[in-house]
Amino acid sequence: MNNRFTDKVALITGGAKGLGKETARLFAQEGASISIADISDSITKTGQEFKSSGFKVLSQKADISRPGEIIKMVDATIAEFGRIDYLVNNAALPYQGPMMDIAWQDWDPIINVNLKGTFFVLQNVAARMIEAANGGSIVNISSMAGSGGRPLYIPYAASKAAVMNMTQSAAKELAKYNIRVNSVSPGNINTEMLIDCADKVAKVGNTNLDNILDEWKNRIPLKHFAEPGEIAKVVLFLCSDDASYITGQIINVCGGLSIP
Repeated sequence: MNNRFTDKVALITGGAKGLGKETARLFAQEGASISIADISDSITKTGQEFKSSGFKVLSQKADISRPGEIIKMVDATIAEFGRIDYLVNNAALPYQGPMMDIAWQDWDPIINVNLKGTFFVLQNVAARMIEAANGGSIVNISSMAGSGGRPLYIPYAASKAAVMNMTQSAAKELAKYNIRVNSVSPGNINTEMLIDCADKVAKVGNTNLDNILDEWKNRIPLKHFAEPGEIAKVVLFLCSDDASYITGQIINVCGGLSIP
């Protein structure tokens, strides 16, 4: 393992499990200090696990739909480590359900976390990066659901499409500060969220979970779901100096699912 991120600091939201946790682990294995935040109580257990591995870690419970908690999260990271070099904007809420069943209030938590929360985390971290004048790299986690439309996912898909546009807009504004902003757009990742989503879709379609998982897997040219590390490695590449001339890009990491 090389040390691309020695003496650097990475903030990862949604860091308690799944993709966020694996991304944090890889950063730490390559020398970074990591600040992980999540709305789940399991963030404490993840932080303890990382500390027992010898990683330099700050774990925080934070709800990014609340502006005050975003500010507190960013301030605590700066207080602990003195800087933020990388942001991985990973926290998000899923949604599955038929279009005709979506109620007004169903949109609120999805937009408040996936869109507004993602933006205001980006804004607050970018402000600290501009102040430090050392540049930086921001990776927003979008989704293949945000490209081309997804039945039963409308609020989630719309929020992720907005994250893609936000990424490119922010990249243009922040380039003059040498802050790069990109987005990783995964397909299906082998996590608890995938099983939960598939189970809900199966119930809507009056079928069983295995049928849905097999159907989704068979659509992927590589014929398997991504492991979290397969996505996380692309996130780390975009943060590294190897990607120094890449900004404003949406990188599909989907096993070929995006091929027309």
